[in-house]
Amino acid sequence: TRPGGVTMSFVINEDGKVAQISVSSARPYGTARTAKGIALGADYKQVLNAYGWPPQQMLGVYYMESYYTKTQHASFTFVKGKLVRITIALAD
Repeated sequence: TRPGGVTMSFVINEDGKVAQISVSSARPYGTARTAKGIALGADYKQVLNAYGWPPQQMLGVYYMESYYTKTQHASFTFVKGKLVRITIALAD
């Protein structure tokens, strides 16, 4: 965890390559952005405008996950409509 409550995690595969990167924070954090300019703190509509309707979503009591795993190798987690986690995975 970095100062300000930002958490970054990395998954390394058996070949020693970074297979997945996640960054999360309850507060906006503009340093970590997707290739389409989406950063933590963005709202759901901004993600829809950049990526389109998600092929898959999961709704929890306190959060929502939008999955673009096949098209963008990405998923986004929202709490109260604000982006709190971005996960990017290695393409197949």
